[in-house]
Amino acid sequence: VYETLKRVDAGIENRLIPNMLLDASPEFRRDAVALLITEASAIPDATGATLLYRKAFTGAVHEDQVKTIAEALRRNNEEVDIQKHFGFLPQWSIVGPFDNKDGKGFAVAYGPELDINASEAPDLQAEYDGQADKVRWQPIATTDDYGVVDIAKQIENFKGSLMYANTTWTSDREQQAEIRLGTPNSWKLWVNGKLVFEREEYHRSSQLDQYRVPVTLKAGSNTLLLKICQNEQTQDWAQRYQYQVRICNSTGSALLPSTSTARSEIGSGVQR
Repeated sequence: VYETLKRVDAGIENRLIPNMLLDASPEFRRDAVALLITEASAIPDATGATLLYRKAFTGAVHEDQVKTIAEALRRNNEEVDIQKHFGFLPQWSIVGPFDNKDGKGFAVAYGPELDINASEAPDLQAEYDGQADKVRWQPIATTDDYGVVDIAKQIENFKGSLMYANTTWTSDREQQAEIRLGTPNSWKLWVNGKLVFEREEYHRSSQLDQYRVPVTLKAGSNTLLLKICQNEQTQDWAQRYQYQVRICNSTGSALLPSTSTARSEIGSGVQR
């Protein structure tokens, strides 16, 4: 409908798009952000440009636009929290490795899965029989702008293995959300003990928002358990063992846990 209106009313874009920075449609948001980026890039005054870039950032939900804005703001000595802007989950507990030789482990319920059969959350004090020895939960976190937890670099690239990662997210109410995940590995995801998605495919290219999983989050603490599997391929392109997870609404705007003092809309990622 909008494209039809543009053909008969040449001025409609300039009248409508600037007011769509926080629109429910990511496409309209993108257009509104693009206008602000263009306007900001044409301003020689750093202070004036920063104000426009900051405004554009509040509506940006596309990776390329966020990168453009963040680079411009950082050149102007502005602090930009891209993790928070997108709603990435940077802090986890992780346990493993468990056996995944010949890809058999994807279907096997190891200790953390057995835990959530009895409870919504695994026992983080538990010890399990791992691939070669006893294994226990350990903390893992990432400072990567885009929330990438790199198992291969931060722990070890266990070939023919799988790991479990657990985290919690607190909601101030019951709400609909999307859990968006990117990984080149096979994976399963449980939310509050319920399996919500699985994908047995190895070394497909990984990208932001590669998978989008609609979920209902309950009021209070929500438990996310991720099973992430690596196979035994030895090619250079088959060595990545990583994941990134974020929580957002259907537009791609971050939802922040209720313990945060920031607003749930994503503009809070820029700090002065």
